[in-house]
Amino acid sequence: MYDTERRYRRQLFGRIVRLLVTISVCVGIGIISYQIGVEDLQAEKRQHEQILHEMEGRLSDMAQRVANQALEVRRVKEQSRLIQGRYSEEVPQGAERALFDLMQARLSDGLGIDRLRFLITSARVERQCVAAETRRFLVRTPVSVGPRSAASFENDTITITGFGQSAKASDGRPQAWFDAAKPVRLAFAVIGEAEVFREGLLPFTHSVVAGDREFRFQVQSGKRGFVNVTSDNCVYP
Repeated sequence: MYDTERRYRRQLFGRIVRLLVTISVCVGIGIISYQIGVEDLQAEKRQHEQILHEMEGRLSDMAQRVANQALEVRRVKEQSRLIQGRYSEEVPQGAERALFDLMQARLSDGLGIDRLRFLITSARVERQCVAAETRRFLVRTPVSVGPRSAASFENDTITITGFGQSAKASDGRPQAWFDAAKPVRLAFAVIGEAEVFREGLLPFTHSVVAGDREFRFQVQSGKRGFVNVTSDNCVYP
């Protein structure tokens, strides 16, 4: 009887121990599984955070590129606006465009630019003028001899003299008359005022104001050694 009871107790104790061991193992397995699950979740969280960080960086880069492109678009638009404004200001329009095209056509037809400049400079609005008069004088050169030659207008109120480069003979020797293909230098003297000089290739024009009159001179090459000066006398202004 006694042995049977002891055997029963040992069996019961063994069962309890096995149960406790089983429970401990199950609890241990549960704890380990929980820990592994937590670590997996943390790893997944870190991975998601890394992906999110990378996406935020890419979005920031994209936003910066978009902002830069917007600035570039505004810059191009502003540059285009300025170019359009300069084009409107500098390129002839309407009647001015028609005049510009006409000048281009005449130049294409062979009209010299100096001649066209002379014609444009000579053009003027109708004014109160007296009849034009023409004078001529000898242009002095480095080898000229004799008294100075001059052309006077308005009762000697305005006097014009000139100096030019000597023409060359076939052997290279300088001549007494000036070379009309080279610039000449004219002096315009008005009584009571300082001389005014004008230098250039002939023909050219020059204006002088004396009192309430404007004298407009058209200077052209004449016979050998001479220049012809035509002056009109108009009310000024």
